[in-house]
Amino acid sequence: MSRSARTGTILMATGLAAALLASCGAGEFEQAVLEQAAQQEGPFSLPAQGTPVEQWDRVVIVCPYMYVPEEFDPDFAKAITNTDEFLDDSSQWLIFAQADQPGMLRLPRDTVDFCSDGLSTDPMESGQLWTATAADGRWMLTPVG
Repeated sequence: MSRSARTGTILMATGLAAALLASCGAGEFEQAVLEQAAQQEGPFSLPAQGTPVEQWDRVVIVCPYMYVPEEFDPDFAKAITNTDEFLDDSSQWLIFAQADQPGMLRLPRDTVDFCSDGLSTDPMESGQLWTATAADGRWMLTPVG
């Protein structure tokens, strides 16, 4: 395969991957968080765009190995279909809820990481403020207060 053909193949694969990421909710949510983090204007709330629950009022963030069924809020547990996925170190899971209607979003930890500072699995309100710190090529998000 010629160099130009390889380059074309790589560019096409990159474009397809970007299109897939942009078409799924995680990509839209991740992009909105990245934009807020990059502004560095102080603490911010998590965005609504790209979440599986359009008007969410609470969120639980589940980091790898943190899911303990007997300690988990039952309203959020309804969104969980496969507990084995919580064994993946490369992802974090955000479960958004409006009233008792939850929806789960799997988010890779390579550009945005909520799990660097030991969160609890207690529900947080939509108005929860976050700070973002750039480290190791990604944004580390930490709740304020």
